[in-house]
Amino acid sequence: DYYLRVYGVIALLLSSAIIFIAVLIRIQAKTGRVATFDSTTAENGTVLTTVEEMMFTITRPEEGTDSSGPSKDDEQLIPSSPTRPNTPTFEPTANLGTISVPTTAAPPIANNPGDSSNQTQEQKKQKEQKKKKQQNKKQNQEIVDPSTLPYIETFLSLLPNSAEALLQKSTPQYEAMQWCLYVGSSFNILPKEEQIQIFALVAFYIATNRPASWEKNDAWLELNDAGDVKHAECSWHGIFCNKEGRVLEIILPNNGLSGELVDEIFLLDKLRHLDLQGNSLSGTVSPDISQLNNLVQLKLSSNVFQGTIPTDIGHLTNLEILWLFDNAFTGALPSEMGLMNSLIDLSLEENYGSKSDGFSGIVPTELGRLENLEILDLGTNSISGAIPSELGDLVNCKFFSLANNGIVGNIPPEIFSMMNTVHLDLSANNLDGKIPGEIANLRNAEVINLSENELSGKLPKKIGKLKSVVRLDLYDNFLKGSIPHTIQRLSNIEHLLLEKNQFTGMVPPEIGNLKKLARFTLGNNDITGLMPEEVCQLRTDASLLNLESDCGDDPAEIECECCTLCY
Repeated sequence: DYYLRVYGVIALLLSSAIIFIAVLIRIQAKTGRVATFDSTTAENGTVLTTVEEMMFTITRPEEGTDSSGPSKDDEQLIPSSPTRPNTPTFEPTANLGTISVPTTAAPPIANNPGDSSNQTQEQKKQKEQKKKKQQNKKQNQEIVDPSTLPYIETFLSLLPNSAEALLQKSTPQYEAMQWCLYVGSSFNILPKEEQIQIFALVAFYIATNRPASWEKNDAWLELNDAGDVKHAECSWHGIFCNKEGRVLEIILPNNGLSGELVDEIFLLDKLRHLDLQGNSLSGTVSPDISQLNNLVQLKLSSNVFQGTIPTDIGHLTNLEILWLFDNAFTGALPSEMGLMNSLIDLSLEENYGSKSDGFSGIVPTELGRLENLEILDLGTNSISGAIPSELGDLVNCKFFSLANNGIVGNIPPEIFSMMNTVHLDLSANNLDGKIPGEIANLRNAEVINLSENELSGKLPKKIGKLKSVVRLDLYDNFLKGSIPHTIQRLSNIEHLLLEKNQFTGMVPPEIGNLKKLARFTLGNNDITGLMPEEVCQLRTDASLLNLESDCGDDPAEIECECCTLCY
């Protein structure tokens, strides 16, 4: 009995010690958890110290919850709709004050897609430089331990491609996650599609508004005095949704946006119009843009984007308008653009890169497949090579410009098969050979500019069939022979520029029949004789404002008393 009592006492002491140690461990574990914000007192006076207590525990939607999003039926656009059916009210569980947004932030970490077999060396080099840049930035960023953020698992499952950025403080993605937590416990009950939509817009706003630069940001991230979201995202400035609350348009031109686009913006799979022209956005266009397969208009012109156009852009088969002009893009035009068979307007002019001036390489023959194309403007770049004859298949093209590039070779006659062309500009290149007689097929052309090339031979007599032409620029070439009398048939012409060629003979008096002629230039040619009285009469009638010829030498090659400028 004595030993039994001793053993009992020892067992009691041991069990008490174990219980005491367990209590200490539990207390230490609880007090050691990291909170996102400072301890805050709730309305009932309870001190909130942990993320779960201060905010809420985010869980995945329960089985049976409808998270498939709205159907594709009835995609009616509702501009600035302040509410939508079943719009949740965000209710934070505690008054956490205002989230301060740092004045500087690292750009988002882009996905690292696999190399495509048809990528250029420049694209691969650009990817390597971007990867190295990201690695350098990672070293200067504070990496968050996922175990200290109880809610991070849900965001990682929701946005798997954003994992790296979500775990790095000062990234727009990390701050967007914090904002989504801050606005209240309703976020976790939203359908997955809407959670992604809100997160993408918030990350986009934070990334392009540092320092605060937006000229107009009505309702964006605006909270009321209680800390609730004041307006649903569909009423934020520049955001337009359908009646199901899915974002269809982001229209923010000339609004002071800066920084780089976050890849999450390309998760808005219902997006039809993205208009960010006239801002100061930089960086490259991510291959993830191919996810916007409903996109109809993409306007990124007049920014400072650089790098190459991703080959994945060819997946945007519903795109009708692509404006990338007035940026700093470089590299070759991807042949995959020929897959964008809905394109109506392809405007890529005036790009100025750091290594070369704009796009380089040749014009892809695949562009000839864009049978719906009405505007093709590749002017003021560094494109080289010959004009593909396949471009003659663009029978609906009304505006065609390859001006101010380095294009060589003859003008293919097939180009003049574009009988609906109103504006044709091939100026400031290195084109040579004769002007094809097929130019007469451009019956609807109002502007034809072949100036500043190396074209030779005689001017085709069939040029008189261009009865719609208002401006004909042929100056600074090697054209020779006499000016054809058929030119008098250009009844609508206002500007006829023929200077700096090798024309011979005399000025045709039939020029006097061009009653709408306002400017006629003949200087630096080999034309001789008298300026016809019929032409001078146009000066008297005050229709011809500028008349220029080689009348300045002594003796003058052309005797002209009515000329406004003598060479």
